[in-house]
Amino acid sequence: MATCRAIDDAQAAKSFMEERDFDVLPLGDEEGTITGYVERESLGNRHCADYKRSFFPSEVVTDSTPLEALFKILWDSPRVFVLENNSITGIITRADLQKAPVRILLFGLVTLLEIQVLHLIRDYYLDDSWQGSLSPGR
Repeated sequence: MATCRAIDDAQAAKSFMEERDFDVLPLGDEEGTITGYVERESLGNRHCADYKRSFFPSEVVTDSTPLEALFKILWDSPRVFVLENNSITGIITRADLQKAPVRILLFGLVTLLEIQVLHLIRDYYLDDSWQGSLSPGR
């Protein structure tokens, strides 16, 4: 995970963020512990520590938070930080919803829906009688 340190130049951090299209960057201390974050739009000409924002509880999820729960959370917030073993270890943004784990989840949900619809059709239309409901072109 990309981070900046409290003593880093804010303009250098801003350039780094612009190159990678990051809106926020976790802020670490000298030991590497994440203590807050900086927003690209708020960075000026001082050190990153001068622009530090603290984490609100609503901005933090655990590493065991289900993907389904993240949909609602990310509806209300552009990002959340991931807490693992008492440390912030990652960040999840709305753009991450385009990645493979979410696509796999959605594919699985659609597959389960199709299976349930098939069961309903078989229960209500015995002996393939549903075929009589189709137009001749189908």
